Amino acid sequence: MNEVYREITSLTEYDCFSILARNKTNFNFPLHNHDELELNLILNGKGVKRIVGDHVEIINDAELVLLGSNLPHGWITHSYQWSEGMPEIYEITLAVSPGFV
Repeated sequence: MNEVYREITSLTEYDCFSILARNKTNFNFPLHNHDELELNLILNGKGVKRIVGDHVEIINDAELVLLGSNLPHGWITHSYQWSEGMPEIYEITLAVSPGFV
């Protein structure tokens, strides 16, 4: 069984949410969890493997995932392979403080 890491996010007790936008040529986030709810939009990620709880799936070019508090999840580059001239994976993550909902 894979180890699940506890992520410490940048949200403070005074924050309602945070938004991160990133471009990547690989997409490796080890299996982890955190208190915050998370909404992830991933574009251009065809071939990346998504793990949420006990569900594993290879994603397509675009996906939107809502993750509950303390739910183990992660992404692995898997069969995605970036090459020069391809669009990079674009990820937008909205993390919502559990006290806000």
